[in-house]
Amino acid sequence: MNRITKGWFFGIAALAIAGNGTPAEAAVATLTATLTVVTMPSTITLCRDPAAEDSADAQWQVFIDVDSDPATGDANGSDVLLLATTTPQPLGCSPHTASTQENLVANALEWNGVGFVDSGANADVVIDTSTGTLAITTELAGPLATLDSNAPLRAAAIASYTTAGAEPTLAGDGALGTFGTQTTDPAQDVQFCTAPCTQTASWIELIDLTAVAAATSEPLPVFGANTLTVEFDVASLPANLSLCRYPAVFADSQGSDYAWLAGFDVDGNPNTGLGSIDTQIVISSPLQSQGCTTHSVAIEAALSAGLEVWDEAQQAFVFAGDLPLTIDAAAGKLFVQADRTAQGLTGVSSTSVLAEQTAGLYAPSGPPFFAYDQSPLMQLGVAYADPLHDVLNCTSPCSTAVDWYPQIDLVGGSIHLADEIFSNGFE
Repeated sequence: MNRITKGWFFGIAALAIAGNGTPAEAAVATLTATLTVVTMPSTITLCRDPAAEDSADAQWQVFIDVDSDPATGDANGSDVLLLATTTPQPLGCSPHTASTQENLVANALEWNGVGFVDSGANADVVIDTSTGTLAITTELAGPLATLDSNAPLRAAAIASYTTAGAEPTLAGDGALGTFGTQTTDPAQDVQFCTAPCTQTASWIELIDLTAVAAATSEPLPVFGANTLTVEFDVASLPANLSLCRYPAVFADSQGSDYAWLAGFDVDGNPNTGLGSIDTQIVISSPLQSQGCTTHSVAIEAALSAGLEVWDEAQQAFVFAGDLPLTIDAAAGKLFVQADRTAQGLTGVSSTSVLAEQTAGLYAPSGPPFFAYDQSPLMQLGVAYADPLHDVLNCTSPCSTAVDWYPQIDLVGGSIHLADEIFSNGFE
C-alpha cells in the first residue's frame, strides 16, 4: 500500500508557544490480576475458627508462568506468585468483624529455585463488593518485565477451618487461565469442603472462584526493547464511535471524523519535514464516502493506526506501514506501538522534539472545521498533563456538551521506549 497524505499536523506551528501542558511523572506500567468470587462482602469475620489461627483466614493466589516455559519456575512452571491474604490472626484470638478492604495485604513473590520469596515489587489489593472481585496490582518490572503475552495463569483461593474432632484443614478452589483473557469457573465447586464447611457458607463464597483474568495497564512491548509506545490520554472514549457525524461535510468529498497524531521532529532540525515534522504516527477513523449517513461502529473496529514518513521529493507524508493499536476505552487511553528501528524512527532520541494532537471534524455554518487539542512540545520518555476543556477551534455546534468532544480532549500522554516503562529493577 502506498498511501500518500497531505499531513494532519496542521497545528504544529502553534505548539511551540501554546505551552498548555505540564510535565507529569511517567506512570509505572502495572499488571492487575482480577479474581471474581461468588460474594465479596464489605465486612469479614476474622479469627473465624480460633483453632485454626496463628495464620490468615483466607488467601487468594495467582501463579504466573511469565515466560510460558514449564521448565522454569516451580513444578508447574510458575515464576511469579501474586498473593493476597487476610491479616494473620494470633493464637488465642476471638472471632470479630472487620472491614474486608482494610484487612487485606498483598505481595508479589518470585521463584528463587527453592520457593517463592519477596520480589521487592510493590503490590496492592482492592476489592469491589458490587462485582465480587479482588484485584491484585503490581509493577510490571523485575521478574515480570519479560511477561509473555500468552503467559498461563493458575489461580487458587483457600480458607482454613476445623472439622469435628480433627486438626485444622484447608478448603480451596482453583482455576486455570491465560494472560489477557478471562476464564470462568463454576460456582459451588470448592474442594475439600466437609462439615462444618458447606458450599453456601459465607466464608466459602469468599473463596469460590467464578472467573480469573489478568491484564497490563498498557500493552506489552510488541517489538521487544525496540518498542516505541505512543500514549494518548483523553477525557473519555466510548464503546461505540459515531461516524459520518455531520453528513453535510461528506456531501462532496471523502474524509475522516477523527484523528489522533504524534509528530516527530526526529533530527531536531526545523528546516526538514513538514513544519519540522519528519515522521508521524496517526490513529484515524475510517474514510467516509460521499453521501454517507451517521452510524455507529465499535471503537475497536473503527480505528486503525499507521506510520507516515515525510518524502521530500513528493512533498508529502508517505504511508510506511500499519501499526498495532490498543484501545482502553474504560481508562480513556489509546496506545500505538512502533519499531524504533523502522523507517523514519531510527534517529528518535532524547534530543528529538515530539508533540501530540487530536482532530475532530465538524460542520458549523460555512466550510467544515477541525476542532483540535494539542500537547506541549515533548521529549522522549517524559509524560505530560493537559487541562480539560481546552479544545481549540471549537465553535457552535462544537462545544464541551457534544458527545464527541471528550474523545479529542487531551488530558495527558507520553511517547516512550520499552525500557523506560518496563524496567528490570525496582526503585
